[in-house]
Amino acid sequence: MAGTGVPLDLASLVSIWLECVLYGAALPLFGAAVWVILRRKGGVNKLMLGAASLLTLLATIHLSMNLTRAFLAFMPNQTNPNGANEYFNQLRDPATDGKYAIFTLQTVVGDLFNIYRLYIIWNHSWRIVVFPVLIFLASITASAISLSVMLTQGGAPVDALYTSVRINGLILAFLALITLQPLVTSSLIALKLVVSERTLHRAAGVYGAGKNTRGSLLPIARIVLDSAGAYVLTMLGMVVLFVSGSTVFFVFLEAVVPVIAITFCSIIIRIEAHSSALKLPQPVSSESHTPAPPSHSRASTLTGKRSRTPEDRVYSNPVVITVSTERLSGILDVPRVVEEQEEQEETRVVTWPFAEDV
Repeated sequence: MAGTGVPLDLASLVSIWLECVLYGAALPLFGAAVWVILRRKGGVNKLMLGAASLLTLLATIHLSMNLTRAFLAFMPNQTNPNGANEYFNQLRDPATDGKYAIFTLQTVVGDLFNIYRLYIIWNHSWRIVVFPVLIFLASITASAISLSVMLTQGGAPVDALYTSVRINGLILAFLALITLQPLVTSSLIALKLVVSERTLHRAAGVYGAGKNTRGSLLPIARIVLDSAGAYVLTMLGMVVLFVSGSTVFFVFLEAVVPVIAITFCSIIIRIEAHSSALKLPQPVSSESHTPAPPSHSRASTLTGKRSRTPEDRVYSNPVVITVSTERLSGILDVPRVVEEQEEQEETRVVTWPFAEDV
């Protein structure tokens, strides 16, 4: 892509430098995410551990291929007789082909786990993931066709490939779809958390717990949106630069792979930090206590039943409202709200649908 902007060799060199910086940020985040996953009392979440490891491994391979391309481009040899700009302007070596294949695989893995998180937090509802799955399948189709064209025409200049109507449209469709995917899934995850938060506060208000419930899910919604926002903004910038024909497009292109790994690991770490804060003991305020029943009340501490004395019926056993954050750093779980209400001398337990262990 000759296009506009800086020379292609300079844009490629800057893109590799930026990828090195982002990879340097991804490695400690990966280490912290692994530490969080391994130290969980509920057991090691092998799925999250495998996903974080795979995304970081792909980022490592992608960087290695880009460094190989940089050496081949800037070192005089028989493979590159015409200089760095000519080398970066064509697709003819295994490192370049592998780089684009790793880019596609990284986006596929990231999208799959976003869809999986969405499926889990919406209580295993397949209807909510229909649209994201359709976007995913469309992006896979566009990427497969465009990659096949690029690999079969590896000796053609990049300009000729990108200005071709067919390949240009396929690449643009692929970039637009992988930009839309995290935007849709993250928004739906945040929506579920906000709805669950309102349900929790409504239950707390009905049973006299007020707004002091510690299980707020709004910070988790902000974590999801903030983390996905960096990835979405990177993808949007890449789409705009691709349409404009600027060589700065390659700077954003190389940044996507480490950004996906950074986003995934940062969500695990930040949600675990929020969950740890929720586990701290909280003193009970005397103002929120339910008035004690008269001394002649015959409440059973085992069954929760009250005395049949008429005046005792104005009192209720304390309401228990708990929010589960046991596996939030691995899979975003739907909160479980347990409400104990006595009605006609019975104890009724209403349980919010809760995601199973994965």
